[in-house]
Amino acid sequence: MKDKINSDINEIVRYLTSEIDSLEAIFLVGGFGRDEGSIMVHEGNVHVINDYDLVIVTSKSYKENAINALRNELENKLSIRQVDITIYNKRQLRNMAFTMYSYDLKYASKKIFGNEKILDLMPHMDKTRMPMFEAIRPLLLFPVSLLQARPKSSYLSDIDLFWSYQQISKSILGWSTAMLIDRGLYDPLYSKRLELFLNTFPDKKHLCKFVKKATSFKLQPVFEPISRNKIDKFWVQATKAHLEVAEMLLCKFYTTRNKSLEDFSRAYKNSLRNIIKYIFSFMTNIDKTTMIHIELGQLFLCKSLVSEDHAEFKIFYDLANAEANHITKQQSALDEEKLINFFLSTNPNSKNWHKKGNKLSY
Repeated sequence: MKDKINSDINEIVRYLTSEIDSLEAIFLVGGFGRDEGSIMVHEGNVHVINDYDLVIVTSKSYKENAINALRNELENKLSIRQVDITIYNKRQLRNMAFTMYSYDLKYASKKIFGNEKILDLMPHMDKTRMPMFEAIRPLLLFPVSLLQARPKSSYLSDIDLFWSYQQISKSILGWSTAMLIDRGLYDPLYSKRLELFLNTFPDKKHLCKFVKKATSFKLQPVFEPISRNKIDKFWVQATKAHLEVAEMLLCKFYTTRNKSLEDFSRAYKNSLRNIIKYIFSFMTNIDKTTMIHIELGQLFLCKSLVSEDHAEFKIFYDLANAEANHITKQQSALDEEKLINFFLSTNPNSKNWHKKGNKLSY
């Protein structure tokens, strides 16, 4: 399996060094940058699960369409679902904000080309002081993974079952990381996060079980992680767990009077960060607000889909539909599948997935 990763890395370096004339360094970030990337042998073939995350340091700036062209070409060359590419210049490195992503780049990435000392330009960061907003991100980001994972029929193919479990695992790893950040216990390694979580939250046994399963699958994925007759129940339980943690931490961060998603929604829209986005969008005609409605709509939709009470289902379904209408500027009532597909096809974090479908190689 290491041969597959090394071969892919060599191809990445060969291609990028031939295409970028101002290249100073290339870093592999994410799981593969920490030697924890998901890779699996199935039917004699080695498959990279999900994507490679690359940070490129150059001496000049590049436009988004140029970055997309590099990304698309590498996806085709590597026969992989996705390659994430972020390009920075030296000035941007010096001014990097303290985020989970920038911390992992500075302290937990792998140099695959160029001068690794260039990351010394980044400011010092203390992981015990990880900004609380970094705990908020996965809680708002990964409901889209749950919508992608939702079993769509009584019979799932082997590949659909695999990807459903994989996307559920992303949600679990996201909210468990959020809980650790809230306690000042962030660590880049999945294996270390599992240890910290089990030691910190021994009283939350139902959550610990989820984190054990998700971490095991992340580090050693298997093609049949769960039986077909258990995936529906697992999806419902995992979605409820995500919502449990989301309500707890989102309402804590935004100091809402009641611990409810409705109160959080109002506080979130009225937060200084998002008010600035609304003003900026109005004054420049550059959209910065659609993602706010996507995030809230996905949360509401997940809440409705696991509700066992019809009245509660309708309340949250209508709220999700209202967020969709904010985006489309229309007043229409979408049915369940259309509303799910709307968010999957609108969210920039799931567009590629939605477009390419479920495969191991592409």
